[in-house]
Amino acid sequence: MIALIDRLATLAAKATLWLAALLLLLMAIHITADVAMRNLFGAPIAGTLEFGTYYYMVAASFLALGYAQLRDHNISVDILVYSAPA
Repeated sequence: MIALIDRLATLAAKATLWLAALLLLLMAIHITADVAMRNLFGAPIAGTLEFGTYYYMVAASFLALGYAQLRDHNISVDILVYSAPA
């Protein structure tokens, strides 16, 4: 039973990782289209900054956290350990 739960968790983590990668690709396409529209036609795509910062980046960051946790690739900050006197 534990093996089944582990496989399901791994599958879910990989699926959300791929979804995060897809969102980053869509964000790059969206921003590239916005820059092209602004430079070529003088009319940027409305809401690109908000959509990129509030939706793309937040979703991509949190969707990738499950896979990072699964593989023990979490970011750790040891500020107190490194700044404390020896």
